[in-house]
Amino acid sequence: MENTEKSLFHLDKAVGFGFNDSKRIKEHDALAFVRVQPQFETFEQNGFRLAPQLAEPKADDLLSTTPNLLDQLKRLGELRERGLLTEDEFASQKKKLLG
Repeated sequence: MENTEKSLFHLDKAVGFGFNDSKRIKEHDALAFVRVQPQFETFEQNGFRLAPQLAEPKADDLLSTTPNLLDQLKRLGELRERGLLTEDEFASQKKKLLG
């Protein structure tokens, strides 16, 4: 089963890390399902990058609304898993929480 969002996310990351073979993105058979999706045109117009989203909330802002230490640690883990926090940011915020 194809997952368009996940595919576009990974293509965006590849381009962000220096992959620049746009012909391969446009012609590779494995990506045919992505190219027929409505959002692919915008993705291509953005240089095979996802549209910039509103600024992600900073970890400090997100944690200030969560009262419980365990909940805060879980939230940090979720943010790290979603790629919204780097390992360094995660470790720094965890250290702040644990004192």
